[in-house]
Formats: sequence, structure tokens, C-alpha cells
Amino acid sequence: GGSKRQGGKREGAKRKAPKRKRSTGDGPRRTPNAFMVFVQRHRARIQREVGAKAASEVSKRAGEEWRDMPAEEKEEYVQEARRLKEEAAREAEAAAEAAADAASEEDESAAAPAASRRRIQFSDDDDDDDD
Repeated sequence: GGSKRQGGKREGAKRKAPKRKRSTGDGPRRTPNAFMVFVQRHRARIQREVGAKAASEVSKRAGEEWRDMPAEEKEEYVQEARRLKEEAAREAEAAAEAAADAASEEDESAAAPAASRRRIQFSDDDDDDDD
């Protein structure tokens, strides 16, 4: 008697994660959180200090610095992230209003020519009949 599983997979084998859909680049980008604001400001310095261009090493070092940073120092980045988020929300709202205005103008301008193109045809039976 065997306790082997069919399919040849080991019992502890990991499954591959399903592939995520790639972004098409359309639409707004996510606003950076406080940590990402910190990384954007300090990436060049960290790269020089680490002496490596590998993103993983730079990210690791940035994470260590962020983790060790006192909350009072982090507040500057938290405020900047909040400001960026509010700014993005205002821009998105303005863009949505502009798109709605453009769509309503398009509807109005498209409706007029469509109405003028429609012709009502009447049947003229009088000429065809010889009654």
C-alpha cells in the first residue's frame, strides 16, 4: 500500500500566486503614503550610503531608517502625504466635473444634428391611385 499522492506534487509544495492584472497606466496614480514620501526625499542619499543601486538594498535601508525614526520626525512626512492626498482628491473632483461638462456638451451638440438629419417621410398615395 502506498500513501503517495497522485499528480506528483509534494505535500508541502507551494502554489503559484495568480498573476495580477497589469495597470494600463490610465487613471490616477495612488498618492504616496508617509513612508513613500520619505523614500522619495532620501533615495539618492541612501543609494550613496549603501553604495548599491539594487532597489531591494535601498528599500531595506529606507525601511530600517523609517522604523527607527521617532514619531515626531515622521509627522513631517505624514503631513506631506495628507497634503498630497487632499490635492489629488481636489484634482480628481475637478477632472470628474470637467468630464461631466464635456459629456453634457457633447450630448447637446450631437443631439441637434441628429434631429436635423431625421426627415419625416409622408406617404403620398394620391398620385399613385387613378381612382
